[in-house]
Amino acid sequence: LVLDAAGTNKDTFDINDSLAQLILLSSLNDTNEELTSSCVTAKDIWDKLVSAYEQSSSQRVDRLLEAFFSCEKLGSENIVNHVARLQRDFNALNVELKKLVQSELHDLILMGRILSTLPSEYFEFKSVWESVPIAERTLNNLTERLRLIEMRLPERSDKDNKDDCAL
Repeated sequence: LVLDAAGTNKDTFDINDSLAQLILLSSLNDTNEELTSSCVTAKDIWDKLVSAYEQSSSQRVDRLLEAFFSCEKLGSENIVNHVARLQRDFNALNVELKKLVQSELHDLILMGRILSTLPSEYFEFKSVWESVPIAERTLNNLTERLRLIEMRLPERSDKDNKDDCAL
């Protein structure tokens, strides 16, 4: 019986490590197989893959900040999808910020970002939204009101009606 420094059976370790390597290697593409070809243990393989593909939290925060603050409403995108896209980036950013600095951004930042990405047709709505008391400024309230405005916009309404008509 051969025991390693931790007192575990070396044969059992080798069997389990070989099984883990087999599982890892069987799910890799050719490029990643080449990347991990010099690895001796399953842990070596895993560590190599993590170092190649996983960003540090600070790098991820930087990337998410850039995505969040450079996001623009796409011409063909409806307002609900646009808000959902910004909200997804905002939530991912908050998850990373919580890990990195134990802090989160307030929803007012998300709502401000949504308003700043709206096309010119929504200019009057922005003024009206500013008159809403802070306590009533919620993401759901903003999304609902934006959707109502979107449905009332002439070119959007015409397009939606054409899309909904049966032949």
